[in-house]
Amino acid sequence: MNKKKILIIPNQNEDNKYIDLMKMSFCEAGFIESSYIRADYISINWYEGVNTKNYFRAWLSFLKKIFFIFGSKIIGKKIIWTFHNKYPHNNRYPKLALFLERMIVLNSKYIIIHSKSSKLFLLIKHPKAKTKNIIFLPHPNYINSYPKEDIKRKELVETEKIIFLFIGMIDEYKGVNHLINAFNLIDSRAAILKVYGKVSASYKTVLENTLKSSNIELHFGFVDDSNISRIIAESDIIVTPYLPDTMLNSGTHILGFSYGKTVLTTPTCTDLDIDSKLWFRIDESQSMEDSILYSVKNIIKNYSKGDLEYMGTQLLNLMQRDYSIGKIANMITKTIK
Repeated sequence: MNKKKILIIPNQNEDNKYIDLMKMSFCEAGFIESSYIRADYISINWYEGVNTKNYFRAWLSFLKKIFFIFGSKIIGKKIIWTFHNKYPHNNRYPKLALFLERMIVLNSKYIIIHSKSSKLFLLIKHPKAKTKNIIFLPHPNYINSYPKEDIKRKELVETEKIIFLFIGMIDEYKGVNHLINAFNLIDSRAAILKVYGKVSASYKTVLENTLKSSNIELHFGFVDDSNISRIIAESDIIVTPYLPDTMLNSGTHILGFSYGKTVLTTPTCTDLDIDSKLWFRIDESQSMEDSILYSVKNIIKNYSKGDLEYMGTQLLNLMQRDYSIGKIANMITKTIK
């Protein structure tokens, strides 16, 4: 039997293992990677953004993408689009991006969603999307995706303080300035905040000027794959104060769950698919800083490190059972024909 040929765009992402994991999922489902000319399927990710600063180049990028979508469909390619974000991040031309996204939706054979909760939002945003074209595939877990150091608990920095961790690309929509402001008011004897990730020069200055407490550690710059396991192992809980209506799914949460960590977050659809007793919600009805402060104090007062570890273990078990490459490959086999 001839294997189905697929081209996944982008073909790689140095900052994220997601593309590699999806390649593995499709390959286990019987697909093989191919060039554009030979591909039967074109899987596109984050394709709807039009983010260049130059207006002329933005239009040129937009027209190229429109031509690519229509051209691919005309010559018989089956387009698979993954609905990653509510809106493209740092989007400079929202009208162009929305029109482009509509054209992608209307011309895609399949639309992948990584959280069941995101289907409703997709249909509200794109009422002409065909329900039969929407397929749910779990976001692949990150278990064994990064080099794992032989870390024994006793080798970790022993502290009674609860260690909160933000890890990943640091953008304004992720609310890290609010996080630092909140931790400036937390008793340094009770908790530590560690921030790791790449950041723009301008936002770095904002964050450094916001810092006022000794219980906050800022580690700016690219986080090497070899350090990710250790950094997460040294924490008790991941914290992501995403600004409202900016995030649909969170790969950072899947990463944390894959390493047995719970999260404190403004809810994304990733979290809404999971038992709410296993993670902590930042209340969006208050100001962001007040909500973070209230939630952190609640965790410090009412949860031990053992409680957080238990929640993380349950999440790790969930990742192993329902978010594995094998499970996703099986779902691909049944849905993408």
